[in-house]
Amino acid sequence: MPIEVKELSYTYNEGLSFASAALSEVSFRVEDGSFTAVIGHTGSGKSTLVQLLIGLLKPQRGTVLVDGEDIFAENGGCRRARQKIGLVFQYPEYQLFEETVAADVAFGPKNQGLSGEELDACVADSLALAGLPAEEYGERSPFELSGGQKRRAAIAGVLAMRPKFLILDEPAAGLDPKGRRDLLELIRGVQKQRGSGILLISHNMDEVARMAEQVLVMDGGRLAMQGSPAEVFAQGEALRAMGLGLPAAAAFAERLRARGFALPPVLTTEDAAAALLKVWAGSRTRRD
Repeated sequence: MPIEVKELSYTYNEGLSFASAALSEVSFRVEDGSFTAVIGHTGSGKSTLVQLLIGLLKPQRGTVLVDGEDIFAENGGCRRARQKIGLVFQYPEYQLFEETVAADVAFGPKNQGLSGEELDACVADSLALAGLPAEEYGERSPFELSGGQKRRAAIAGVLAMRPKFLILDEPAAGLDPKGRRDLLELIRGVQKQRGSGILLISHNMDEVARMAEQVLVMDGGRLAMQGSPAEVFAQGEALRAMGLGLPAAAAFAERLRARGFALPPVLTTEDAAAALLKVWAGSRTRRD
């Protein structure tokens, strides 16, 4: 069953003269095994939304259901529901603290009651999925790893908790292009191999266009748009009015269309290349 967000609202300092509405009646679903991206300008409500989804804040109005259980309910279902969501903060490597990589990854599942061979298998599986084989990295100090490896180790610690849904807040921030590609491939691998539902918070429109199945656009605390990448990025003027841009390929195609080229909507460089080749082949045919 999905994450269901229903009419979620949150106001900081509610009831005071300097109250600030951060979210207003936001509703959406994240289906099992799906990939949803959340975009929005700074101050649009993304960070507040994440804090509500993991229970760090309690909404004044609205609900968050995980597999049909309310994460704010006053019963045991609240704990069960929250344990199904894993969160990877920006710069998760700052959360590393144990003497070895394996011990750091084991911390969460050990506190869930795993031990012995079951715990060792969980750690090894999570490290392998993160691209850090336990036999090579498990006994190393996490502080001896490269920046990208530290981030992978921190993500492995979240994966070891076996969350059904994974929320990632700008997970590739600060990485070089290769590091970004590798990390995003890791995320895609988690979705495919474990069937995890992914909720990605990102400012990178190219990554959103390439990876997401559903895009949520936040603006001024409200859900301004919701749809597939093609549906959302077809609304360039509306996005620009919110301080957002288009994927590079879509922006390039938009400029070419303004100059008279009959290009279809595109989202990725591969889409753009294929469309340009088709236009070029058509022009050659007409000349011949």
